[in-house]
Amino acid sequence: MTSKSPRRGSTSALHQAISCFLLLAMFPHAPQTQGPLPTPPAAQVKSEPGSKPPAVELRALLKEGAEVHLKLAQTLTSRTATVDEPVEFVLAEDLQVSGDTVARKGTRVLGTVAEGKKSESERRDASSLSVRFDHMKVGSRMVKLRGQAAATGKRDAAKMVTLGILFGLAGLAAASGKKFTIAEGTPATAYVDEDIELPILAPKPS
Repeated sequence: MTSKSPRRGSTSALHQAISCFLLLAMFPHAPQTQGPLPTPPAAQVKSEPGSKPPAVELRALLKEGAEVHLKLAQTLTSRTATVDEPVEFVLAEDLQVSGDTVARKGTRVLGTVAEGKKSESERRDASSLSVRFDHMKVGSRMVKLRGQAAATGKRDAAKMVTLGILFGLAGLAAASGKKFTIAEGTPATAYVDEDIELPILAPKPS
């Protein structure tokens, strides 16, 4: 009885092992399924808890020629008022544009004496007394104003005389003897000299 040669079986097994080794050598790693890409850092930025977006400043256009109602914040007399002397007014009411408030009542308004004594050393009273409006400061913005207010009338040494004040609003001044007086609180009207945008302090009630 003839037996099979063990050498042939061993050679076949050896060939199979070498083939497997070569396959593994050619493809050392099996392909892997790629997971989702990481989110870019910029996309992960979130607002801090409690943070608020920056507020947008609302503005209104105050047009040239708009009336500005004022009142005198000091008393002027023909005995002391000197040409180019500064004069102070205040807003008599909130200044509004289409119902939106852009300046509060009491805001300072500056002017100058346009007619009065030529100098402080002059002994005689001024024969006329008037004030010119200059500007009003609202926040960081300067609102230019125009207009002039005057005290006119006749003086009588024997009695008190009531004088009309040409302020655009009804106002009164009094003269006793030789002195003209424009009292503190006398109303006046100035006019905006050029268009200007102002922040809205209080919007029109809805």
